[in-house]
Amino acid sequence: MWKSIGQALLWVAVAAGATGLAWWGVASALSAGDALVRPLALPSAGRPPASGPVQAPSSRPGRQPEPGGPPAGIRPSPPGTNAPATPDPPPTPPPSPLTTRRGERHQLAGGEVRIAADHRSATLVSAVPADDWRVQTWAQQGWLRVTFTRGSEASTLFCTWNGHPPSVQIDDGPRR
Repeated sequence: MWKSIGQALLWVAVAAGATGLAWWGVASALSAGDALVRPLALPSAGRPPASGPVQAPSSRPGRQPEPGGPPAGIRPSPPGTNAPATPDPPPTPPPSPLTTRRGERHQLAGGEVRIAADHRSATLVSAVPADDWRVQTWAQQGWLRVTFTRGSEASTLFCTWNGHPPSVQIDDGPRR
């Protein structure tokens, strides 16, 4: 009988040690992996992306200037006028989605909300709750809502754009 009790106690000790080791590994991976749940930063309004705008080439590839004609990038004056040749205007880069949408970051008591917005709509990029807070999101045509809750406390962000540019209202509730 003592032998069976000893084997059972040994089994419980080994199982508890293995469970503790597994939970320790999970906890260290979760605390070190905070970067995985952080949202990517969007460029701020008015600031170009780090790589800069893409410039279109001034002439088509493979197109060579005609011999005896003006150099590439120079437009000859119309025939019959004595005006000097004028340089081609610099090419206009196509609009980029990164330059037309701006990233907005809002810090609430319950967490952080990031929104990508332009002059007519907005999109929720991320909602990251603070420690011990929970997050819920709703989105419909013309509005979105993010609410962080902890017990009876609530922290809410509303973004609306129904017929007007996106506007944000924040209700952080009573702070203690």
